[in-house]
Amino acid sequence: DVSLLRGSPEAARRAYAILGAVVHSYAYRHLALWGSPESPRDVVVPSSLSSPWLALCDMLDLPPGACAAAGLDLWNWADDAFTTRIASMTATETEVAFHRLAATVHRRSARDLPAILDIVDDLDAGRIHLVVQTLDAIALMLADFRRLFQDVWTSVDPDVFYDLYRPLLSGSTPQTPIRFRLPDGTIRDAVAAGPSAGQSTIFVILDAVLLLEGDDDSGPHAAFQGDMLAYMPPSHRALALTFRRRARASALAKRRSGRVGRALRRARAAYAEFRRFHFLVATRYLRRTATGTGGTDFREMLQDAIARTAAAVKSAARTGVTNAADRDRDGWYRFPRDAPGRDRPDCRAV
Repeated sequence: DVSLLRGSPEAARRAYAILGAVVHSYAYRHLALWGSPESPRDVVVPSSLSSPWLALCDMLDLPPGACAAAGLDLWNWADDAFTTRIASMTATETEVAFHRLAATVHRRSARDLPAILDIVDDLDAGRIHLVVQTLDAIALMLADFRRLFQDVWTSVDPDVFYDLYRPLLSGSTPQTPIRFRLPDGTIRDAVAAGPSAGQSTIFVILDAVLLLEGDDDSGPHAAFQGDMLAYMPPSHRALALTFRRRARASALAKRRSGRVGRALRRARAAYAEFRRFHFLVATRYLRRTATGTGGTDFREMLQDAIARTAAAVKSAARTGVTNAADRDRDGWYRFPRDAPGRDRPDCRAV
C-alpha cells in the first residue's frame, strides 16, 4: 500500500526509482539484447506492479508509463559519490556511469544556481557586477559540464549502452503504448516519454537566461522542452516555469553592449560549444537510430537547439549604444573577464 509513503517523500522517491526500474525492465525487455519473443502488444505489466507504480506516479505528480529522469538520475543512488545504484536494470558499469554523469551535472549546477536565480533581481537593482559575475560563472559551469561529459567516453561502453541499456529506457507511443493490467482485470494503455536530459531543470533555466530573444516557443527543441516540463518533479517544474516567466520579461536579452553584453556573449558562446559537444556524444551512443532515450528524433531536436543557440550568440554580438546602467556604479569592483569566479563578492575597487 503506497499510501503509507505519503508522509515520507524520501521513501516515496526511493520506491519510485525501484519500481520504475522494474517496470521498465519488464515492459521493454523484448527490445533489449537479451531478447524476448513477445511483440509490444503482448507485453502487459501485471497488476502487482501496475497498481503501486501508477499510485506512486499519481502521488509524485509524474506521468504514468515511464520513469522520469529524476527517478533514475537523482533518486536511485545508495551513496553520495554516485557509485552504487539502489536498483539496476543491467548490473553494468555502463548504466552506473550514464546516470552518474547526469547526477554530477546536477550537483555542479547547484553551486551556481542561487546566483542564476537572482540574476533578474540583480539586473533590476542595477547590481551590474553581480550580473556579469553570474554570466561568467555560467560560462565556467558549462565548461565544467563538458569536462564531466569526457568521463562518458571512457566509462560508458557504446555497444552495451545501445544494445542492452538504451532499449530499457524506451518511452511509449500511441502506436505502441505501455500496457498496465489493473486489479479488476482491465487494461490501461499509457503513453509517456522515456527518461531524458531534457527533463533536467537546469537546462530550462539556462535557456531562459541565455536565449530569451530567440525563444519563440517554436521548433523541435522548444516543443520538446515544453513537453518535458511534465516529467520534472513538481517543485522543479514550478521553479523552472516561474523563473522562465520572469526572465522572459526582463531586459537581459536586450543588453548587447557594455559589460553585461560582453558577459552575455561569453556565456552564450560557452552554451553553443556545450551543445555541439553534447550532439557529438549523443550521436556516438545513438549512432544506429534517430530516436533518443526520450523517444524523440534527437538529431533534429539537438540540431535545432544548436541553431537557436548560435542565433543567440550572433544576436548578442550586435553592437549598440552602451546602456548607462552597464557603467561602473560608485567605484564598484569591475569583475575580470578572464576570472569568472565562483563567489559573489561585494567588494570595491582597490
